[in-house]
Amino acid sequence: MSEPSPVCAIVEAADLAVTVEAPDNLQLDRPSTVPFTVTNVSGNTAVPVVSIDVPANMQVTSLEFDNWVCSANDTAPIDGPASLECTYGEALAASDSVALNLPIVVTASPVTVSGTVSSPLHDDDNTNNEATVVNAAAAPLSGLTVVKDDAVPAAAPGQLLTYTINASNQLIAEPLADVSIVDALPANMEFVSASDGGSFDGTEVTWNVAELAAAASAQVSVTVRVLDAAGATSLQNSVVASASDPAFTGVTLSGQATDTNHIDRIALTKTASLQAPASAQDPRAGDVVEYTIVASNVGGGTITGVDITDAMAGLSALDFPAGWPTVEGTLAAGESVTTMATYVLTEEDIDTGSVANAANVVVQSGGGEQVAASATATMPLPAVSALSFTKSASLDTTDDVRAGDTITYTFEISSDSNVTVHAVSIDDDLAGLSTIDYDWPRGVGVLAAGESVTAVATYVLTQADLDRGLVSNTATRQQRALSTSTTPS
Repeated sequence: MSEPSPVCAIVEAADLAVTVEAPDNLQLDRPSTVPFTVTNVSGNTAVPVVSIDVPANMQVTSLEFDNWVCSANDTAPIDGPASLECTYGEALAASDSVALNLPIVVTASPVTVSGTVSSPLHDDDNTNNEATVVNAAAAPLSGLTVVKDDAVPAAAPGQLLTYTINASNQLIAEPLADVSIVDALPANMEFVSASDGGSFDGTEVTWNVAELAAAASAQVSVTVRVLDAAGATSLQNSVVASASDPAFTGVTLSGQATDTNHIDRIALTKTASLQAPASAQDPRAGDVVEYTIVASNVGGGTITGVDITDAMAGLSALDFPAGWPTVEGTLAAGESVTTMATYVLTEEDIDTGSVANAANVVVQSGGGEQVAASATATMPLPAVSALSFTKSASLDTTDDVRAGDTITYTFEISSDSNVTVHAVSIDDDLAGLSTIDYDWPRGVGVLAAGESVTAVATYVLTQADLDRGLVSNTATRQQRALSTSTTPS
């Protein structure tokens, strides 16, 4: 019996190696990849197979990618813990490498991923067949973040405000396309201008940012004017930024910001009254007018530097009988301060028929602007025209009265009016009476309040007068009161 022939066996082998690195910019709840690299270090051409342990808090979003096909107990997406077996679609020659970028989403941090490479061929070196990486992920996405600020805590009606808006992409590895920034202006705000191509449609200012890089920000601004809306004490302006999620279809990322200012406003009222015992129906020069001025903070915040002025000539110094609510020159929202002053009426005021007085207040707004208000009090001074008229006659009767004797008539008009009366005159229709001679205290026909005028005229007796036994003579006075109609009496 002969010996069997010797057999020579040739074993095909390939030294496969796998490495893995931590993903760049890994962020919770966002798509990323775990970058494995498979290398045929030496040996025969071989089809690599990588077994991957998917940990808890990791989801594999696809089982087919980059010529790799993975198998699992379920269809994608696969939530860990789970095991995958990923086969490359072709044989890998010696010294060649191929990337296996496993598509994942991490929901908690950190997570550890392991991969083991093998092939149908023998592998003499098992030390390089396995790789593990610990993956730390950044905080989860909070959407687009928006910051809006006009750099002032308060605003005043008429003030220009410039709002700076910053929209920030919170994705640390993904750019955003077609970002929309919309600022809806409130009713008490008027559009002035917008930066960076912002357009205004009558109610909203809109900017379109074509691309916002990962972790980048876009800055725009809008300038507005604060309108004097009745009763408004605050100003709120909101902006919204939005963009489609680059990884998840139908999902919109958005952020919102609101800037709030209180509106600083001041109101001023002024009233006038005559101090007793003066009468509003019969005001006189020397009567005292008392002015009451009230400044009220009708805005939403504290105002400072409250300065009340009244430039009326002859007005007394402003007095604050109750003082200030807290600090002099400061009024909190809803607070007011009262100041008073007096003024002595002049004859000119009475003749004018009224006296008007304006007061002003200026305050410092928290937004840097000055806010002002004014108020006028006009006191009517009705004209009271009252003239008294007396007439007397004198004749020298020492001797017998005869034709040719002279009667002297003396007239006196006294003004009890509160105004200066004009065109004062005496009418006396006695035939033969001389011209009436007046002793005016000022201009002809003019009597100020309290003044009197004396006048004299003469008459020569006739025989007919003596035959009648008397001379009858009636006179009337006339005047025109300032600011009243001319009425003979």
